[in-house]
Order: sequence, then structure tokens, then C-alpha cells
Amino acid sequence: MFWADKIASKFQGEQVVNDSKTPSGRVHVGSLRGVIVHDTIYRALKRAGKPVRFTYGIDDFDALDTVPKYLDRETFAPYLGAPCAMFRHRDRVQRTTQNFTVRNFSRCLIISV
Repeated sequence: MFWADKIASKFQGEQVVNDSKTPSGRVHVGSLRGVIVHDTIYRALKRAGKPVRFTYGIDDFDALDTVPKYLDRETFAPYLGAPCAMFRHRDRVQRTTQNFTVRNFSRCLIISV
């Protein structure tokens, strides 16, 4: 039995499979891990005939743990450890960076049901 089918067999009633992404850095292959794992569980629940919903959210509550090379270090270093949502620099650079990250990540997601 496939690992996701084992998980699906343990649940009764309606299920919600939830995942999320934060726009706090470049998109890389590891960014897709959660999406793939949760989509696999969602599909196993569907195959098992269980009522299930897959929800996906994007928020800006992740803390800035490093200043990416494409951002100005002097501007963003004071915000290390702070959630992206809390940056006082609500300028074009920050909005553009988050939008760029979300746009690139969204392009990587092609989930068919």
C-alpha cells in the first residue's frame, strides 16, 4: 500500500488538507515539497472516496532570516527576525520582492484534480 493511502485509510469524515507559502525568499525545489506531499495526501483521500478539500494560502508572516543578495543589505538588515508583514519599509522594493516571489512560486504550481 502506498504511504498516502495508509494515511487516507486512517481518517473518517470530511478532511481539509492545508498548505501555505510565505513570500520571504527565492523559490527553490524545496519550496515544492509541502505542496507535493499535501497534494498526494489529498489525492489519496479522493481515491478513497473521502470528502476532502485542499486549501492553499500565501501570507507574509514568515520572519526574514537572511537578506537575499538581490535586496539592499543596509535597508533590510534591521528587519532580520521580523515578519515580512512588519517591515516599516512598505516601499516599492519590498512589495515588488514579495510579489516577485509569489508570482514565481505560483508559476511552479500546476495542480490538476
